[in-house]
Amino acid sequence: MDIATGLGLLAGAVVLCTLIFMRGDLRMFLDIHATIVIFGGSFAAALIRFPLSSIFHGLPLGAKFAFLLRRMSQRDVVDELAGLVEVARKQGPIGLEKVEIEDPFLAKGVRFVADVYDGNFIRDNLTP
Repeated sequence: MDIATGLGLLAGAVVLCTLIFMRGDLRMFLDIHATIVIFGGSFAAALIRFPLSSIFHGLPLGAKFAFLLRRMSQRDVVDELAGLVEVARKQGPIGLEKVEIEDPFLAKGVRFVADVYDGNFIRDNLTP
């Protein structure tokens, strides 16, 4: 889990507790009308912006990314890419087929390069 996700959850809890301690009541946050406006409006805005298949595919992936996946630091990404460049320089693109890559997005891109696909094909298949 990313540190920002944990900090966001903690900040939300702090805000709720602060409002309750300021003579508020937890029931003021459980208004059905406000809930419908917030979640219904957010879902409607998402439907306007994205196709339905992307929404249903993206919700579980977003939750998984936010709470479960380990994110690589920038230094780790640079080190991994430098290692891939070294393999490609010494053995050519075919040498990349033997390399184990944890990140599925990077692995897909490297597989395309190892299979000697056109740059436009790779760009079209890796961008949403």
